[in-house]
Amino acid sequence: MSVRIAVFRFYASHWRGAGHAMRCMTLARELTKSGWECRFVTEPESYEFVPALKEFTRIDQDHFSASPFPHDLLVVDHYDCGYDYENRFRPFAGAIMAIDDLANRRRDCDILLDQAYGRTVGDYARDVPKECRILVGPTYALLREEFSRRREEALARRKAVVDIKRIFINFGGNDQKNMILATITKLTNIGYKGAIDVVFGVMAEHRESVESFARSMPNEVVFHTSPDMADLMVRADMAVGAPASTAWERFCLGLPTLFVKTADNQTFTHDAILRDGLSLGEGIDDLSVKGMLVDFDRDYYMSCVKKCAGQTDGRGAQKIVSIIHEKLEEKNDLRQKAS
Repeated sequence: MSVRIAVFRFYASHWRGAGHAMRCMTLARELTKSGWECRFVTEPESYEFVPALKEFTRIDQDHFSASPFPHDLLVVDHYDCGYDYENRFRPFAGAIMAIDDLANRRRDCDILLDQAYGRTVGDYARDVPKECRILVGPTYALLREEFSRRREEALARRKAVVDIKRIFINFGGNDQKNMILATITKLTNIGYKGAIDVVFGVMAEHRESVESFARSMPNEVVFHTSPDMADLMVRADMAVGAPASTAWERFCLGLPTLFVKTADNQTFTHDAILRDGLSLGEGIDDLSVKGMLVDFDRDYYMSCVKKCAGQTDGRGAQKIVSIIHEKLEEKNDLRQKAS
């Protein structure tokens, strides 16, 4: 039996962030466990911005466009590649999967994934072929296996929390708006005395200003660049971050979070999270709201833990790989009947 080949088309950069690359890499790792060979069609800049991508073979995007080859699965996670791109490679791909979070364009795919909280099948039904399998919500979030593995440990630890003693802060690979500095400044202003874990991307442009301010703080502030994210989240009592890819990791581990929107493409998810009471507030200023850092309310805290943990068990990648195999079998059966 020949090895199945998956081709991923995505882009990661200083201004676009690392989310597309990280979720593609997570799915690629899960496919690899099932015996697949995975190749990445992306720009060299993506590999510079996300060094972990070197785990997989990169194919130059111009070369792939000029000389496409037969493959079993094409995964497209790119804002500039939609229906036309997918349709062009349809003759070469056994099946096509699109990963999206915009719900504003036509797609030619067999599987569509939008892991954003609040999405519905109806958001995409008119934009995909009628045979397309639409997967929506954090249930299908592409998380690395360490999150599902440490989920029970994290939830057990939350039950013992009696005060907020450690805060996890992360605003993606770049943090262009310097939200980390805004967060630790606010924590200083309200008199928070506990520990803080700050995660920077490898190309974070404001690191120097953040570290300079942190030196004036009485808190234990620990900076991380390539950390064990699951471990940091397990040890934290709460988090501050954007409603982006790491949001689903926090959900899996039941980590109460103050979600702060940092980009326009986060508006839908941010609004849905606020609407359903899954955020500790609407912005940095809400760090001073009573019940968490001020006059800790344990019942409120545990209700937040339960709400977050109920969104995903962290096994989205495994579920999606099973669906990919089902879709390939379905399409193969249709081809055989047609021949």
